[in-house]
Amino acid sequence: MGRASEGNAGCNICVATLITGCITVIAPDGTVLNQVMLPEDPIVTNICFGGPDRRTAYITLSGAGQLVAMDWPEPGCRWRPLDRKGRAINRTPPSRRLPAGSTARTP
Repeated sequence: MGRASEGNAGCNICVATLITGCITVIAPDGTVLNQVMLPEDPIVTNICFGGPDRRTAYITLSGAGQLVAMDWPEPGCRWRPLDRKGRAINRTPPSRRLPAGSTARTP
């Protein structure tokens, strides 16, 4: 997923909102909770979270061709790919997975 949206710890979705120049924070029930304006560029295209505590929002401003970083009040969720049934996909090759109960990698 290229990430036009990203979740945060409050189970909300943060969506890069084109033309309005903002990140829209949407609750699971669809309620718009907040709009964080980015007046530098109306073409906000992506958001993802990083940093040691995932409280840094990295946002692309495509009109200006910039990547900006800003502090975010809640940590972003760690992204995990899901299959069509919503189950987590383990992308680690079987040869690199830890055996059940093990704390050391197998050769």
